[in-house]
Amino acid sequence: MLSALDKTISELEAHDVPAVNRDALGVFALYVAECGNENLRRVCQDTMDGLAFRLRLPNLDELLDWDQMTADFRRLRAATADGDNVAAELATEAIHLLPGAKR
Repeated sequence: MLSALDKTISELEAHDVPAVNRDALGVFALYVAECGNENLRRVCQDTMDGLAFRLRLPNLDELLDWDQMTADFRRLRAATADGDNVAAELATEAIHLLPGAKR
């Protein structure tokens, strides 16, 4: 999980749109696969569509606040490493905000 987060953070730092499109959703797929709760898995898979929409726009480079998204993924990584479920949830919520949404 941490190596997948590190990879995505590196891609965000490089503003690598194709790589972020490819790998960021994979990070959340790992969380969902490991959660152990079938109901939660279904809910998460449904809500991941919002992130997929956000990340797969052709003009992602213009819409994304790269610094904020990178910071949010760093927060998610730290929370994961620390086993802090609440911080991980808050970071995930921030990551899923659509462009222009208030924090």
